[in-house]
This record gives sequence, C-alpha cells and structure tokens, in this order.
Amino acid sequence: MTHIFPRSFSTQYVVIRRAEGVYLYDEDDRAILDGSSGAAVVSLGHGHPRIVERMRAQAAEVAFTHGFAFVTRPALELAERLAQHFGDPGARVLFASGGSEATETALKLARVYQLARGFPAKHRIVSRSVSYHGATLGALSMTGLLGRRRDFEPLLMQFPRAATPYCYRCPFGLEPVSCALECAADVERTIVEQGAANVAAFIVEPVIGASAPGVNAPREYLERTAEICRAHDVLLIADEVMSGVGRTGRFFAMEHWDVQPDMVVLSKSLSSGYSPLA
Repeated sequence: MTHIFPRSFSTQYVVIRRAEGVYLYDEDDRAILDGSSGAAVVSLGHGHPRIVERMRAQAAEVAFTHGFAFVTRPALELAERLAQHFGDPGARVLFASGGSEATETALKLARVYQLARGFPAKHRIVSRSVSYHGATLGALSMTGLLGRRRDFEPLLMQFPRAATPYCYRCPFGLEPVSCALECAADVERTIVEQGAANVAAFIVEPVIGASAPGVNAPREYLERTAEICRAHDVLLIADEVMSGVGRTGRFFAMEHWDVQPDMVVLSKSLSSGYSPLA
C-alpha cells in the first residue's frame, strides 16, 4: 500500500483478491458480504460469466476509439436502448466515464442549450441544500453536502440552493399532513430571487443518495417542481446516478412520480461496475 494514494490515510484497507456474486474475497480467501453493492454500483453481482465473456469478446475486437472521429456499433446499440426508455423520439445519449463527469456534463449542456437559444445570462444551476452530485469542481458546486465542499469552497461556483423535501427533519418545522409543499415553493422562491433570466437549470435527486440515503419527496413535490421549471423556462435535470437503471423497481426513479425531466444522469448500475460508464 506504500505507493497508492488512499481515499483516507487513517483507514486500514483490505486487499481484495477476487469477487463472486454478492461476496468479496480477501487474500486469505475470507468472504465479505458486499451488502451495499459497493457504492450502490454492482447491481448485477461480481464475476457474472455472461458479462465477463462479452467484455472479453469486445476487447478482442476493439477496446477504444476517439470520439471525435469514430463510433462503435455497441455504443450505437446502447444509446438506442437507453433512448427507448425516455418515451421521446428525439432523445439522445452522451457517454461519459463516471457520475461526477456526467453531472458536470449536464451542467455544461444546460449552459450551451441556453446560449443556443439566445439567453446568455442563464448560467446558474439551482440545487438542494441536502444533495450530492459528484466530486469534480462543477459537480461539487451543485452539491449541498457541506462536508464534501468545505475544503474546496474557494474554487467552487456559488450556485443557489433550495430547501430539500426531508419530511422527517423538515427545514420549515412543518408536518406533512398540514404542509402545502413548502419545499417546492422554496424552489420557486429561489428561482425568482436569482432571477429566472439567470437560471439555466434545477438539478434534483429523485431519491437522495450519499447525503441522506433513501430519502424521497412527497408525491406532489416533483410534479410541482417540474411545473415550476416549465413556468420559469428552467431545465429540470434528474441526477439518477444512484437511483437509476432499475434500482427503485423502475428504470428511472422519476417514473414513480410520472415526471419526465429534460436531462437524466445515469452511472453506477448502468455498467454494474464492470466498466467506467455514465
């Protein structure tokens, strides 16, 4: 472990020699239950023979092509299969290597989209106070989780935040039975305070991941925030890096609310950890 840069210098890391199904095995062949699928990644289990064989066959054909000049048939086929889940004949897929890169790409796409429409002032991304969107600087700028941001604050864009619909610890001290979706109203307040002419997009985790695992909003919240975004000409970005690709029982978690966002970010379960893909 002398020359690897660890995520934490205070952690004693276990060296994993192999993995199969739901188990990791260390160098003494001790079985360790991978109860959270890594970081909510390996949804199909470790060492799946069909996946391993297909990867081996593809590597023998072609492993890499430069995206500025070439595309491969598997990439075209995967894009087509993903696009079919959107219910939009104009849907397109942009491939990246990981969740942080993908959310940051969504940020950039939102900006480029607004520029192309002739709205250069639309550049701010509204996110929520309890949220995590990735580790790169743009993704951290959208992240509300202070512990991940604190050391890098001078480097980050100061994007606005709206309250998170966290009924168990309601930021407004209200009760679900008597609340009129104050958290959704706060999204609109934030957009209005920033000036809708300055806001490019609102990014939301339909089911919260790292910052409050498993928390999801009241049913009407996502429907209402989608209406708010449309009313103020703001894009709705669904960060489904953790919740997407079947992890909530439907391909997109947003389907539980019958809401179709303008952009969806996927990773993790998309490749089940077998390949860097987003």
